[in-house]
Amino acid sequence: MILDDDYKKWTLAIHLLFWGALAIIMYLVLNSIIGNEQIALVASSVHLAGFMMLVYGHLFYLLPQFFDKKKYNHYALGLVTLLLLTTCFRFFVGWGWSKSMNWGIVQQFTPSFFGSMAFTGIFFLLMSLPLRLIDNWFKRRELEQELKTHQLEAELRFLKAQVNPHFLFNALNNIYSLSFTQAKETPDMILKLSNMMSYMLYDCKSDKVKLASEIDYLKNYIALQQLKKDGEFDIDFQVKGDITTIMVTPMLFIPFFENAFKHGNLEDIKNGWLKSCFEVENNQLTFKIANSRSEQDKNYEKGGVGLTNVKERLRLLYPQSHQLNIKHYTKQYEVELIINLNLQDHDL
Repeated sequence: MILDDDYKKWTLAIHLLFWGALAIIMYLVLNSIIGNEQIALVASSVHLAGFMMLVYGHLFYLLPQFFDKKKYNHYALGLVTLLLLTTCFRFFVGWGWSKSMNWGIVQQFTPSFFGSMAFTGIFFLLMSLPLRLIDNWFKRRELEQELKTHQLEAELRFLKAQVNPHFLFNALNNIYSLSFTQAKETPDMILKLSNMMSYMLYDCKSDKVKLASEIDYLKNYIALQQLKKDGEFDIDFQVKGDITTIMVTPMLFIPFFENAFKHGNLEDIKNGWLKSCFEVENNQLTFKIANSRSEQDKNYEKGGVGLTNVKERLRLLYPQSHQLNIKHYTKQYEVELIINLNLQDHDL
């Protein structure tokens, strides 16, 4: 996508190329007619200055101020005035220069020569119209990019708003259950929930958070889930590689753990299990999670709001820099998410 800096660079390059080519052509034509390099250089410079005033006065003042606002009478009057003023500039500056340098071409500055200068001004106006079209094309691309960015931000805010209440609903249900079954553990659970809510309310306001903070959040979530029932769930949570400098979008991994606890039959202490691993290697983050599933659970493949959201967030935040592989088996469910850390901040 073409951003603001690129737009300015491309516009400047095209304008420089346009005027550079015209300056060379004018010099070569005038030199072949006059037969004097010095006179041809001065004449082409004077004409070029006049044409630039004419073209940019037309492009940057008359068109946006009058033509684009459908003030056609004002536009026509302004165009005639601008053409006469720039023609007078070229005519009288050229005449004065020729007279002061005694070049012997003063007699050529006649009314008919003035008319031919005005005609060439009209010709240059027509030649410059592609500059307007090119400039408008770049501006449209810039506007499209800006609108897409605003749309992306709005979609992400909406997706985050869906994720947070979804978790809060589950966590409060756990606290409610625990207050009846394991009252002595309730304060510890409330503290963990408080830490998680603090993370959600403050840290998650940023577009990116430290992976270490996200992992702490997940560990608290798992610990909270462990308190629901007597006995330890069979959970293996691993972190490999240096995660201290890695930044990720917040609340990206929690839907996978929510699905695992919802559908993974983990409360079956003998048969339920969950394995997860975060690994950072060669500028690549690989997240894997696998868990048992009940053969009677026919709704696992449907995912849910959380899984739908995480897929959409990956699409918006990591375009062309992630791979998400989800596999369903009779007795287990596997997810592998790979994020290329070199490309994760790629512009849209």
